[in-house]
Amino acid sequence: IEEQGVPADIEMDQQDAGAVHLIASRDGVPCGAARLVRMTDDVDGAARVGKIGRVCVLASHRRLGIGRMIVRRAVEELRGSLGRGGIARLGAQTHALSFY
Repeated sequence: IEEQGVPADIEMDQQDAGAVHLIASRDGVPCGAARLVRMTDDVDGAARVGKIGRVCVLASHRRLGIGRMIVRRAVEELRGSLGRGGIARLGAQTHALSFY
Protein backbone atom coordinates (compact mmCIF):
# COMPACT_ATOMS: atom_id res chain seq x y z
CA ILE A 1 0.00 0.00 0.00
CA GLU A 2 2.67 2.47 1.04
CA GLU A 3 5.24 1.77 -1.70
CA GLN A 4 2.68 1.91 -4.51
CA GLY A 5 0.71 4.78 -3.02
CA VAL A 6 -2.54 2.79 -2.98
CA PRO A 7 -5.18 4.16 -0.62
CA ALA A 8 -5.93 1.60 2.13
CA ASP A 9 -9.69 1.86 1.54
CA ILE A 10 -9.39 0.41 -2.00
CA GLU A 11 -6.73 -2.24 -1.30
CA MET A 12 -9.38 -4.90 -0.61
CA ASP A 13 -12.29 -5.36 -2.98
CA GLN A 14 -15.20 -7.71 -3.72
CA GLN A 15 -12.91 -10.07 -5.68
CA ASP A 16 -10.72 -10.91 -2.68
CA ALA A 17 -13.17 -13.38 -1.13
CA GLY A 18 -13.33 -15.61 -4.22
CA ALA A 19 -9.70 -15.21 -5.24
CA VAL A 20 -6.80 -17.57 -4.74
CA HIS A 21 -4.06 -15.82 -2.78
CA LEU A 22 -0.51 -17.10 -3.21
CA ILE A 23 2.12 -16.37 -0.57
CA ALA A 24 5.84 -16.85 -1.16
CA SER A 25 8.18 -17.38 1.75
CA ARG A 26 11.91 -17.64 2.20
CA ASP A 27 13.34 -19.25 5.32
CA GLY A 28 9.84 -19.28 6.79
CA VAL A 29 9.32 -15.53 6.29
CA PRO A 30 6.47 -14.35 4.01
CA CYS A 31 8.12 -12.20 1.35
CA GLY A 32 5.82 -12.09 -1.68
CA ALA A 33 2.27 -12.57 -2.83
CA ALA A 34 -0.12 -12.61 -5.77
CA ARG A 35 -3.87 -12.77 -6.28
CA LEU A 36 -5.59 -14.96 -8.87
CA VAL A 37 -9.10 -14.09 -9.97
CA ARG A 38 -11.13 -16.35 -12.23
CA MET A 39 -13.16 -14.38 -14.73
CA THR A 40 -15.82 -15.39 -17.23
CA ASP A 41 -15.23 -15.05 -20.94
CA ASP A 42 -17.56 -13.25 -23.31
CA VAL A 43 -18.60 -16.32 -25.28
CA ASP A 44 -20.54 -18.56 -22.90
CA GLY A 45 -19.84 -17.21 -19.44
CA ALA A 46 -17.47 -20.06 -18.53
CA ALA A 47 -14.59 -19.22 -16.18
CA ARG A 48 -11.74 -19.73 -18.65
CA VAL A 49 -9.84 -16.54 -17.97
CA GLY A 50 -7.68 -16.00 -14.91
CA LYS A 51 -6.13 -12.71 -13.95
CA ILE A 52 -2.83 -12.64 -12.10
CA GLY A 53 -2.61 -9.45 -10.10
CA ARG A 54 -1.30 -7.76 -7.01
CA VAL A 55 2.08 -9.44 -7.43
CA CYS A 56 4.51 -8.08 -4.87
CA VAL A 57 7.84 -8.91 -3.26
CA LEU A 58 9.34 -7.26 -0.21
CA ALA A 59 12.14 -4.87 -1.16
CA SER A 60 14.55 -6.87 0.99
CA HIS A 61 13.84 -10.00 -1.08
CA ARG A 62 13.97 -8.60 -4.61
CA ARG A 63 16.46 -9.75 -7.23
CA LEU A 64 16.27 -13.31 -5.90
CA GLY A 65 13.84 -14.68 -8.51
CA ILE A 66 10.88 -14.66 -6.13
CA GLY A 67 8.68 -12.57 -8.42
CA ARG A 68 9.35 -14.91 -11.32
CA MET A 69 8.60 -17.91 -9.07
CA ILE A 70 5.29 -16.37 -7.96
CA VAL A 71 4.18 -15.69 -11.55
CA ARG A 72 5.18 -19.20 -12.67
CA ARG A 73 3.26 -20.74 -9.78
CA ALA A 74 0.27 -18.54 -10.60
CA VAL A 75 0.26 -19.73 -14.22
CA GLU A 76 0.46 -23.37 -13.05
CA GLU A 77 -2.45 -22.82 -10.67
CA LEU A 78 -4.56 -21.25 -13.44
CA ARG A 79 -3.64 -24.02 -15.86
CA GLY A 80 -5.00 -26.56 -13.40
CA SER A 81 -8.16 -24.68 -12.47
CA LEU A 82 -9.17 -23.25 -15.87
CA GLY A 83 -8.51 -26.37 -17.91
CA ARG A 84 -7.81 -26.64 -21.60
CA GLY A 85 -8.20 -23.38 -23.48
CA GLY A 86 -7.80 -21.29 -20.34
CA ILE A 87 -6.18 -17.89 -20.61
CA ALA A 88 -3.95 -16.29 -18.00
CA ARG A 89 -3.74 -12.50 -17.98
CA LEU A 90 -1.16 -10.55 -16.04
CA GLY A 91 -2.29 -7.24 -14.59
CA ALA A 92 0.94 -5.25 -14.35
CA GLN A 93 2.06 -1.67 -14.30
CA THR A 94 4.18 -0.98 -17.37
CA HIS A 95 7.09 0.34 -15.32
CA ALA A 96 7.19 -3.00 -13.46
CA LEU A 97 7.39 -5.29 -16.50
CA SER A 98 11.09 -6.01 -15.97
CA PHE A 99 10.14 -7.39 -12.56
CA TYR A 100 8.53 -10.40 -14.22
